[in-house]
Amino acid sequence: MNAYKYEMENKIAPLKNLKKTPVWIFSGTADTTVDHAIVDKTYNFYKSMGTKDLTYINNIRTTHSFPSTDKYSPISCDQNNFQNCGIDGVKEIFDHILPGGLDKARVAHDDYTTWGTLQLFD
Repeated sequence: MNAYKYEMENKIAPLKNLKKTPVWIFSGTADTTVDHAIVDKTYNFYKSMGTKDLTYINNIRTTHSFPSTDKYSPISCDQNNFQNCGIDGVKEIFDHILPGGLDKARVAHDDYTTWGTLQLFD
């Protein structure tokens, strides 16, 4: 697996960090843009890394879109955009990755020193 190689070359953060990193994965049942097998591999990767706080939602009928409960989003759930499919994706993600949801962020917005740095790799 290339992840171990990149870790050994110090191109990515230690993979052990994934154990305590919350992950939220979504794949619509009608998505023909990204094959479900690819998303399943993503889920299995995080699972193999020992990620404890892992959510995988793959039972909502929608295409390659971002799920929403916004009343202005199409309800048809068959277009590749925001779709009102009965799940509030933004709320679900933030409630999952931020303790206390949007009300209590992990890091103060002005304290970027604890965020680390972005590294480009292929």
